[in-house]
Amino acid sequence: MAGEPAYAVKVIQLLRSLNYNKPIVGSDSFDSKDVESLKGGDIYYTTHAFVNTETADPIVQIFIKDYVEKFHSEPDGSFAALGFDTVYLLARAVNIAQSTSASKVAEALHKIKNHHLVTGNITFVEKSNIPEKSLSIIKLGNEKKSVAAVVE
Repeated sequence: MAGEPAYAVKVIQLLRSLNYNKPIVGSDSFDSKDVESLKGGDIYYTTHAFVNTETADPIVQIFIKDYVEKFHSEPDGSFAALGFDTVYLLARAVNIAQSTSASKVAEALHKIKNHHLVTGNITFVEKSNIPEKSLSIIKLGNEKKSVAAVVE
């Protein structure tokens, strides 16, 4: 199921009210505290990364610590981390290009290979402006959220 987080919450609540207790599968629109707060039955969704205090990656932990210091709460899902990575990649490309020219920065982005950031390893490939990166499959069970799998 796809849709914005508020829509996802309503549909999941409706399904649960109809006694549908089989797993529900969704997209990164499920990556929010509102969906996480729902209980009863398994919910799976794909997202950019597991940005959580239980994540062992030190880069994720530093990001969360800095985020909490600035905003006084933990990030709601992976979107803040994705934004951070985007700005970081743009700054790195400007540095590589030694220019702010759009064409030079775009060319420099394609020189970034296997760069580890908050949302995982990112590689730009020839003839594509969409980077290759990992995808996390998250499971929301009755107890807590966890990583079901990571697709590299």
